[in-house]
Order: sequence, then C-alpha cells, then structure tokens
Amino acid sequence: MSFIPLLQNGAQGQGNMLMSVVPFILIIAKIMRVKQNKLSAPTTIMQIGGVTVFLFALIVAASEDMGVALQYLLIFVIMAFVGGVNIIWFLGGMAVL
Repeated sequence: MSFIPLLQNGAQGQGNMLMSVVPFILIIAKIMRVKQNKLSAPTTIMQIGGVTVFLFALIVAASEDMGVALQYLLIFVIMAFVGGVNIIWFLGGMAVL
C-alpha cells in the first residue's frame, strides 16, 4: 500500500523504512529503561512484545512484506537479549514456535 509511506519497501522506500525502525527502537529502549529493574517480569515482556507484535502485524497487513516484518522481530530479540531479559523467555518463545 503506497499510501502508507512508512511501510514501503524497495529502492525508493529504504529511507522511509529507516524512519519507522528508529522510533521502534526508541520506544522499546524507553520501555526497557523505565522497567530496568523488572525487565524479565511478565508485564514488561508483554509491553515490549506487544509493541513488536503490533508493528509486525501492521507491516504484514499493509505491505505483505515478511522480510521487513521479520527485521522488527530480530531487533526485538537482540534488544531484549542485550538488555538482560531472562533466557527462559527466549527458550519459551522458541518452544512456542
């Protein structure tokens, strides 16, 4: 859908994709900073996971581009791991998949 410029991909949409990735990273980082002492709590995981799932679904619904949507999941996993989320959450997520 070309009327949603932040969800475009391709040669002309790379700058627009970058404009949507940076706010995503900042939102996740803000949540993780505020909840720093409770990073592995279920409520915190649901907050950062909810933002990720929302954007993932939005991208898939709007542009049907799984490649870009999977990049958001990878960013989430890397940020959560480096941020110090308990490894049990990652093992549980892999078990669900």
